[in-house]
Amino acid sequence: MVGLKGFRPDMTDYHQCIKLIEDHVKQFSAKELEEMNAEAKQAGVTCLKWEEFEATSHVMTHEKLCVHIHAVV
Repeated sequence: MVGLKGFRPDMTDYHQCIKLIEDHVKQFSAKELEEMNAEAKQAGVTCLKWEEFEATSHVMTHEKLCVHIHAVV
């Protein structure tokens, strides 16, 4: 999906593998990766900075859940 071969027997070092994947993923924007994930029917989600997360509807659900848990405990 990001231009990597599916099998690389030469890649045996963990950190080398991470670097290879990271270098390929960095070539795409978050939007492009989301579109490729959807097209290939792959799971994935964009990692948001806290400030970006706060602007989503998910933060309200998270806050309500935390308030509910603290009330029950």
